[in-house]
Amino acid sequence: MELTSNLSLKKPEATDPFKRIDFNTNADKIDGLAVEYFSGLIPAPEDTDYPLLKIPYAGIVNSITLKSSTGTATCYFKINDTIMGDGISLSTEETTVEYTSSNAFAASDKWSLMVSGNSSAENLEFNIWYART
Repeated sequence: MELTSNLSLKKPEATDPFKRIDFNTNADKIDGLAVEYFSGLIPAPEDTDYPLLKIPYAGIVNSITLKSSTGTATCYFKINDTIMGDGISLSTEETTVEYTSSNAFAASDKWSLMVSGNSSAENLEFNIWYART
């Protein structure tokens, strides 16, 4: 059996028996590539909305990870001014929130991050993990 050069996907030859596990392994590798992320850093966050981006395609948000170098705050991820889920506590410990409902976005929706209750927070790092639909 040959493997592809980039992803090492299994390429059965005509004489190889069909193995469902080979097919599933290939599918899992390809599916894993469908998740993308957007990262950012706000060095001196204030209590305000930070416009992030407009994505030119539809998808779903899977999770958001936040961390600061000092201080605390509450952060809200918004799509078109609609807050997604509950506030996320920002601190020096990395916090990840996963979304399984009400997490869809359409092409050209505006994403923003709202900071509230900032108490000396600095270097707000964020990662937003999403998949195209």
